Amino acid sequence: MQLLPAQEYAHFTFSEETTVTHGIRVYPKLSNYIEALAEQYLERTTNRGEVDHSSHVELHLLYLSGHAVERYYVLEDLSPKVRRLWKDILEEKLIFGEEGREIYRAESD
Repeated sequence: MQLLPAQEYAHFTFSEETTVTHGIRVYPKLSNYIEALAEQYLERTTNRGEVDHSSHVELHLLYLSGHAVERYYVLEDLSPKVRRLWKDILEEKLIFGEEGREIYRAESD
């Protein structure tokens, strides 16, 4: 495993617009976090390690869809390229695997 800055690894930039503060802790806003995870999930995979990583990111998205309090309210804050993916996850209609990622990528382009 390699540690990389959030911007390089997750395409996430920490700023006042993309984070919320609770006490001394700073967290990504849910919509920004979903965007960053979706970007990683939709990246093209070329080897088994990348496929495994994509599956791991997918697990985070699925977890958020079932447990994040604001999961339905962030739809309007998401970019068009992520909105369908997130909506399909919420409605349990996610198209799994590389075939699904290709479909979502095509909508993103």
